Amino acid sequence: MEAKLLTCTVHFHSVHLGKPLESIQLPDGCQFLGLVRADKLVRLQQNPVIQDGDCLIAIALNSARSSSLENVLQL
Repeated sequence: MEAKLLTCTVHFHSVHLGKPLESIQLPDGCQFLGLVRADKLVRLQQNPVIQDGDCLIAIALNSARSSSLENVLQL
């Protein structure tokens, strides 16, 4: 089982816009690491509120879960 890192840029039509990062339910075995905003890393521990243009960073601890994680991120 290999871990897989995924990123997704949030756009104005995303259901995640305006939500705290920690409030998004991810599939089992997946976790957020943080996000990139204005070329700066914002760590998960800061529990940022997602803004348009943020790049979410998440990891699927088992690559078999990566497609489920990708589906959640792209809502």
